[in-house]
Amino acid sequence: MSGYLDEEDDALVDGWFPTGDLGRIDDDGYLYITGRCKDVIVLSNGKNIMPQEVERSLVACESIAEAVVVAGVETGNGPEHLVAHVVPDFETLGLTADDPESLAIIEQKIRSEIKQANRELVYHKRVAAYMLHLEPFEKTTTRKVKRFLLVGNLEGMTYV
Repeated sequence: MSGYLDEEDDALVDGWFPTGDLGRIDDDGYLYITGRCKDVIVLSNGKNIMPQEVERSLVACESIAEAVVVAGVETGNGPEHLVAHVVPDFETLGLTADDPESLAIIEQKIRSEIKQANRELVYHKRVAAYMLHLEPFEKTTTRKVKRFLLVGNLEGMTYV
């Protein structure tokens, strides 16, 4: 494409349309979309984190159905750590959210699995705290989590 109809500005940058997507090309020439520019979390130490990478390691856990990773508390230069919003996999756990005893078991299992997932991540990508959500995350019509609803919502988080 050369641009938008009736638009004078050139929509292309160096021959590419800037979508905001991030990706990589493997040795065989296949393109993989790995995230979005707007989702990158820059920690106060300058490290860039793609939250989707951390989220994939969390949803690989048996007890976690959904995970969204956001920036933790701001210190002026950026966030110091990552916070994971997680929805338990009630079906796999065979537990329900309406029983306080079940919730305690779920909380313990999720905390343990986040600690295990952290061991497999480089230090700056580790989750420092999490928030348990008992309902699936709100999604767009294309089934993507509305991440913006979770950013800044850190009330009630539990440190790992």
